[in-house]
Amino acid sequence: MPDFTVRSATSEDAETVVTFINELAEYERLAAHARPNVNRLRIQLQPHASPRLYCALAFHEAIPVGFAIGYQVYSTFQTSWNFHLEDFYVNETARGKGVGRALFRQMCRVAHELGCIQLDLEVLKWNKDAMAAYLKWGGAKDSGWSRVRFSARMIATHASASL
Repeated sequence: MPDFTVRSATSEDAETVVTFINELAEYERLAAHARPNVNRLRIQLQPHASPRLYCALAFHEAIPVGFAIGYQVYSTFQTSWNFHLEDFYVNETARGKGVGRALFRQMCRVAHELGCIQLDLEVLKWNKDAMAAYLKWGGAKDSGWSRVRFSARMIATHASASL
């Protein structure tokens, strides 16, 4: 029996989630880009938020040791909702003990309950351990796509341009 628990996060957990977001950013070498807002997160974690953010927290002896966060996305080709696992992190002290797998399974339960037919996630190219775990759990690499990102400034530029 595992010596940790996993549960869905609520808006009251926003500060804990922000702590994990900052830890994740540090781990991913992206701390300079992290600017989590606890008040926005409180709203996004509410059950009737639209769009809704889903989050799971893992605890060892009541101490938070990991989190996973995701949301629904639409698949045009499948005319169906899928689930995107945006971020997934277990602190170093809890790695290798099944916490990550438990968080992943909790998010799969959410996706299943929502009727999603697929779960996607992105893995940093250098994070070989994470990729190995996802493949071991039954995931498949999708080499046919590359991610493109538009900044808030570019969104605003295009939004204000004439059609």
